[in-house]
Amino acid sequence: MPLFAGLDRVTLAKLAVHFERIRFEAGEVVFREGDPGDAFYVVLPGTFSDYVGSPDAGVDTRLATRGPGGTFGDIALLSNRPRSTTVRADVAADALRLERGRFLGLVAQEPAVALAIAATCWAAED
Repeated sequence: MPLFAGLDRVTLAKLAVHFERIRFEAGEVVFREGDPGDAFYVVLPGTFSDYVGSPDAGVDTRLATRGPGGTFGDIALLSNRPRSTTVRADVAADALRLERGRFLGLVAQEPAVALAIAATCWAAED
């Protein structure tokens, strides 16, 4: 995965044990705009899309779609800001979830992990 390509095998192994695999059904919300930024996700099989607005008010605009190997929620790991979008599974899909507290603990031991994720965040904003 390009996100972690610069990490050595030992660091990758330490990182891998912190991820949890989660299954989402089609249309299931992963998180909503304004929710706490508490985790980062890596897409496995399936796709997830980012939306802004409120489906209850009839406004729901798709901003992006991510497929296998894509990531979302990465800015929350570094900034601890509320979610700026709502993310939903487009189809039945799997993702790996890295909780923010586990991420911070790992970064204390392996700062290269934070640099790898930060590089992805900045590249996504360009």
